[in-house]
Amino acid sequence: MRSKLTFFLITLIVLFLLSTAGLAEMKDIISEGTYNMGDGETPSVAESRALLNAKQLALEEAGTYVQSYSAVRNFKLTEDEIRVLSSGLMEVTIVEKKRSIVGDGINFYVKIKARVTLDKIDEMSKTVREKKMVENYKVIQSNYEQSQKEIANLKKQLLQARSAKEKEKAEDQIREDERKFTANEFMESGYRSFYNSNYDEAIGYFTSAINMNPKSAPVEAYYQRGISYTFVKQYDKAIDDFNRCLKVDANLWWVRTQRASAYQKLGKLDKAIMEYTRIINSNPKDKLQVYSYRASAYREARRYTEALRDYSKVIDASPADWTNLFQRGGLFLQIGQYGKAISDFSRVIRINPADYMYWTRGYAYEKAGNKHEAISDYETACNKGFTLGCQYLRSLTND
Repeated sequence: MRSKLTFFLITLIVLFLLSTAGLAEMKDIISEGTYNMGDGETPSVAESRALLNAKQLALEEAGTYVQSYSAVRNFKLTEDEIRVLSSGLMEVTIVEKKRSIVGDGINFYVKIKARVTLDKIDEMSKTVREKKMVENYKVIQSNYEQSQKEIANLKKQLLQARSAKEKEKAEDQIREDERKFTANEFMESGYRSFYNSNYDEAIGYFTSAINMNPKSAPVEAYYQRGISYTFVKQYDKAIDDFNRCLKVDANLWWVRTQRASAYQKLGKLDKAIMEYTRIINSNPKDKLQVYSYRASAYREARRYTEALRDYSKVIDASPADWTNLFQRGGLFLQIGQYGKAISDFSRVIRINPADYMYWTRGYAYEKAGNKHEAISDYETACNKGFTLGCQYLRSLTND
């Protein structure tokens, strides 16, 4: 009886600790925002502006919470990265909204609950270190700030308008500013969906942003939608969007890189190689990475000499980059140059002694006829918990 009671108490304690640990990973923030709508403005956008004010206040508190947690985990994030991370982790629910007459205008009030959940923080903290993500966030926030200033100025112009023509001009400008504001909202939602791996949802938001003004939609909207299409394997649609970007500016080498990758995924290897070559000749900042991309395209096209040449250029320039060493070793293995494959895999192991790397080198040893070294590597991989290492070890030792 006593042992059963003890077990019951221990179970309760464990459940309590688990539940409190779960609560520690989440924070609810209540925030409020208001906005006074003037003549020429639409209620839906006015309400969105009130919601924006509430979200920005919540984001400040969320940032403090995420920063404290990140410091404990030693993520070493910048202030900008903390804000991006906080925005991505924050899920907003509208708790209350209402409208009231204030003078000659309408006041919009929105109350929200912003829940910050940290279950994805490890994964997202790595993602936000990408410079592009921080830049995108800054552009979105800058657009919001500019819109808030412009709408305040336009409302003054409308009040001071002395003729019907001046009034009409101000109202047209207000409508244009509202279109930009709404498009910016769609872009922000698209980024958030994309960085949470909801690619179909992201495509919908980026499409909505484009449709707000299709004749002058920003290049970034087409580019981000194109990237999203690649993640759902709709490569033809991705290429169409990248082409739209390049019509605006043919020198956007990162867009060309994505288009080349889409060509490669479609099996259009000659087009991909030509595109990668053009990018390399334009001397972009990430030239070494493009050499690596072209090497993979050459490899698929069975142009092994050129593939090895490109891999070697990257490796010579960046010998600590084990990923290209691994790729070159795999290519050596594929074409039967086992000694060179073993040499590359050995260099990789010195940098990254992962379980699967010992299995890979073991396989190269086995193909080269060196059974003793193969068994040694399979055994190491198996001891590290790599299942294939155990399987190959049994197969080789049972022969």
